[in-house]
Order: sequence, then structure tokens, then C-alpha cells
Amino acid sequence: MRALLGSLYLLVTACSAPPVPGLPPSSGKALFVKGDGEFANGRGLRGSVTLVKLVEEYPESYWARRAVETLWERRLELTAAGFSYPELLGGLYEKHKEDGIAGHLLFYDALWFARPGAGLEKEALYLLLVLVDYHPSSALWDDGVWLAADLLRRLGRVGDEARILEAALLPTSSRGIDALADGFSQKVRYRLARLYLRQGRYREALRQLSLVVNLHRGLKLKDDAMWQTAQVYAVLGDKEREAKALEYLVEQCPWSRLKDGAVARIRDLSLPKE
Repeated sequence: MRALLGSLYLLVTACSAPPVPGLPPSSGKALFVKGDGEFANGRGLRGSVTLVKLVEEYPESYWARRAVETLWERRLELTAAGFSYPELLGGLYEKHKEDGIAGHLLFYDALWFARPGAGLEKEALYLLLVLVDYHPSSALWDDGVWLAADLLRRLGRVGDEARILEAALLPTSSRGIDALADGFSQKVRYRLARLYLRQGRYREALRQLSLVVNLHRGLKLKDDAMWQTAQVYAVLGDKEREAKALEYLVEQCPWSRLKDGAVARIRDLSLPKE
């Protein structure tokens, strides 16, 4: 297998010309169209060579990212041609770990190991943690965090799942304070709150749910967050705050699928005690 992988690199090297400095981000489109067409015409080996050549010559370009995505989509054809998909991407990463394509190479390599039934979650996690720790500017950083959390849950490592989500909410040089109020951070906070609830960490769950409601723009997840908030207060025996959370849900999210349940619960809470 390594010999075949080496052969592919020899083919790429033989076909490659030195990259031209200063080319715009669209550079490599012709190679992408060519490689994609070669796959479509049943020439998987040739298509692989062309797309790898694209990644080699234009590792900072949009088309290099499209090439890596296409190699993932065509991974079965690549394997049928006798090549190891993870070795191919791993080799490319070693050569381009300082380039913009690095995060894509790690993420799609991790997807291979993370596929259900493969039993290779730890290998996938290693690649994803490299992506999260060393390539925070990658366009797939959010996806890497989410997939890593999914794998940790699959492995039953709930504490580690919480820790990686908590770390995703810390500002970095690539993700400033403003990023902590974006849509991805809202999803992380909501997931983290649900995780805390399963662990019985109610006060911490309430804090994250409050941030989902008050920190993020728009209404996405807010009705769910207020419903969960009410459920926590119900567990804590605080009926007054439970009612307030439900009233906020009804007032702010009249379109919510949870509205009828909230109205019914408010009515129950308002009934005089027997």
C-alpha cells in the first residue's frame, strides 16, 4: 500500500510545475474541473493525481479545499484504485501542516477513522485535537470541535466531552471576543447546558442557558433554552422562576412548538394549592 501511495506522489511530482507566486485565490480551478471530470468519467486514478497536484500547488486556495472534499466524496473509488485514503491525506498534511489546507486535511482524515463501526475513534480524536489546538483559523474548526465532542460521547467520556466544549468557548488569537456570541458558540452553550443537566450540574446549566438566551442574536434555540431553564427550576423546586421562564418563552417565542406546553404549565402553576 505504501508503495502504491509513493507511486501516486511520483505521478503528481512528474506532472507538477512550481507554483506561481501571487496567484489569486481562484487559482487551481482548471485543475479542479479536470480532476472532477476525470472521476466522473471513471478515471479515478487520474482524477486523484490531478486533485493531489492541485493541493500541492495551491494549498492556500479555495479550490484546494474543494479538492480535499472531493477526495473524501470519491474515497471508495480511490480505495478501489489501490490507494490508502488516510495515508494519502496524512502524507499531504505532513507536507502542508503550515498551510491553509491543513485543517481540511486533518478533518477529512479524521472522518475516515470516525466512520461508524470502524472502531477507530481514538485515531480520529487525535487528528481532531490537532486541528482544534493548532489550526483555529481553519474553516472546519467548528466542525472539528463538534465531531470531537460526538466521538467523546460515543466513547462514554462525558467529562472530556464537556471539557472540549468548554475550551471552545475560550477566546483565541483567531477567535476573538466577538466570536463567542456567534451561532456556533450558541450551539456549544446549549449542548453544554444539556450535558450539565445530565450530570446534575444545575447551576452551571442555568448559566449557559441564560447566555444562550441573552448573549446571542436572533431567536434560534432560545425557546428550547427557556424551556430547559423552566425544567431546571422545576427540579430545584423554584416555581416562581419556573413560571417566569415559561412566560418569557410564550412572550418572546409565540411561534414555538413549546408554546402550548408552556401555557398549560403556567396554568397549572397558577392554580391554588389544595
